[in-house]
Amino acid sequence: MASIDELERRLKDIDSTASPDSRLEGITFEKTYNESLGLKPDNVSDFKVFIPWRSWPAGALPEKTEFPSALQEAFKDVLSKGSDRSSCFIDLHTLNPNLEFFKEPDALSSVAKAIAQVIDNTDESVTPVVRFLAGSDENKTNEQFWHDYGKTFEDVFWPNGEPLVKHKKARLYVAYYSPNLKVGTSPKVIQWMEYMKKTLEVVKLIVSVLKSALSITGFHGLDDITANLNKLDGKTLTDYLTNASLPAISWNHAKIVAINGKTMMTGGGNYWREYIGSAHDIIDHQVKVRGDAAISAHKYADYFWGYLANIPDTDNHSFQKSILLSSQGKLDWSSTEKAPIKQPFKYAVTTKQFPILTVAKAGDWRGSMKQIDYPVQFADAVRDMFLNIMWEAGAKTPDKHLGMLMIQSVKMLYEDDQLAKLFMAKTLGINPAAWATRYARTTAIAHARKSVHIGQQTIVGYLQADNASYRGVINTINTTLSLPEKWNGYTWPFDLLFAIAQALINIKNSNGEGVFLALTTKKAGGNRIGWEDRAPASQIKQRVSVILKGMEKLSDAEVQTLIDEKFRIKRVLEDDGKNYLHTKVVCVDRNMMYVGSDNAYPNYNEEHGIWIEDRPTVDTWFKDFWDELWRRSSEVDTEKF
Repeated sequence: MASIDELERRLKDIDSTASPDSRLEGITFEKTYNESLGLKPDNVSDFKVFIPWRSWPAGALPEKTEFPSALQEAFKDVLSKGSDRSSCFIDLHTLNPNLEFFKEPDALSSVAKAIAQVIDNTDESVTPVVRFLAGSDENKTNEQFWHDYGKTFEDVFWPNGEPLVKHKKARLYVAYYSPNLKVGTSPKVIQWMEYMKKTLEVVKLIVSVLKSALSITGFHGLDDITANLNKLDGKTLTDYLTNASLPAISWNHAKIVAINGKTMMTGGGNYWREYIGSAHDIIDHQVKVRGDAAISAHKYADYFWGYLANIPDTDNHSFQKSILLSSQGKLDWSSTEKAPIKQPFKYAVTTKQFPILTVAKAGDWRGSMKQIDYPVQFADAVRDMFLNIMWEAGAKTPDKHLGMLMIQSVKMLYEDDQLAKLFMAKTLGINPAAWATRYARTTAIAHARKSVHIGQQTIVGYLQADNASYRGVINTINTTLSLPEKWNGYTWPFDLLFAIAQALINIKNSNGEGVFLALTTKKAGGNRIGWEDRAPASQIKQRVSVILKGMEKLSDAEVQTLIDEKFRIKRVLEDDGKNYLHTKVVCVDRNMMYVGSDNAYPNYNEEHGIWIEDRPTVDTWFKDFWDELWRRSSEVDTEKF
């Protein structure tokens, strides 16, 4: 049975394989104890923030909500409950912040005013700090980012040109974390090229091992790939990289507000106009905590502000700026003062109550590889691409052989417990704890015994398939590797599919409930272009079926029965094309639950979330949120991919 203690133990074991200066405990994962789940100890429902309606309406869904929205209200609540006259340290993380979220409805009752009130209530001898970290998938230089979004920060804190904040010492630090890699001939880039050549040799070795292991089954789908990979050499790779520039594939995607190491909120909702009072078509989830998990959130933020204090010359996307919040007249952002790092917060909860495992993804390299100034999540992207190529390579083979290929591939590539010990840490300089959110999710699901409940927008990565540069890479792969069928560039999370298959076997053996997957609408052309899911439920089930056939000695009929009886997939709110699911929640065995910013589809962003293990809180979550979501959603299994 999965537990927070077991997840922590496994992450510590992985982390221990890295060199001491590459360890990530306290950054991407940390277990803490807390005063309460939620900010009202006598109200277990206060833990969750159900966007947009707070609670399900009795009848038809309302056309709009009123100010403050559920997210705005929760934001203000976290600030209020964490405020202290003797301290004021606030961390905010989001994608591109939006003016309306902070300014609605007016300067006197807005979220921005709530921030200003907390600051101004601080003793005048204290220096209040607000660190505001954003991220973006846009391919812009730091100058372009500031030109396009700098005024947002000014309009939030200086409405009508006057400062909201009166405290004379309060300082705002604004930053974007979206590192790209400008390729040239600098020593750092040369080191990166040498590293990529080493990685290529590891890939060739893995393919060779898989080919040998599966040849005894009569599977020869890797023969062409092996031959074509051997044509690639270090010079080819170096020539390509010297004349290319790698765009940002990783940016801040976390959604955090934390104050004074006392209270914090995390989840899937961005601080955007889509989440203000009048919006109503995005179903999302945040959670509030009072206790030491807030310190974990600050420590996670420290990591990125450390990078931003010394941005490498190969990254011309990321930046940070600072200014006194009480500034008047023409605002001067030219200060070179860097944000403070390592606050003096002390763990205050002495009783072992309300354990929380914070899990996150971190971007830049550590230890011996710290000279490579491109996010380590790149390595995870290479793994996903490789596994999807393996699937395409075996597309014409019988399910049993394809299933065995995927099982062996997943075991070799995604069992970080073993890979870290074998070569990831020492040979490639990778600490798999860098993607602790992903590891914890698949590990928890694979160890389920009774049930798994997952709420996601989609589990298939397709957004990048519309990018021209990415399409060029896919075309090159299809041409170079002679795949039996052209790959469309969609990335499937085979580690997650493997975990679901393992959970189904466990649940079958224990006569449990099953795996329940809620996804957003599949209908395109609604209010949110690009927010729909493009993967039919039938294709998800088909891939899990293939993996099951490679794992267990089950007949086709037995696999079909297991899928039909224990694996259910629904589209949110009757698949109406008007409402969109944006949650990133996982619940295992009705006892342990994750809420955060990390999507289940393959992605390589900086993420943050928490696992809790508290049956009363989880029971309330089912009663207040999941059960009605599931009832109002529709089962769709007849689509064709």
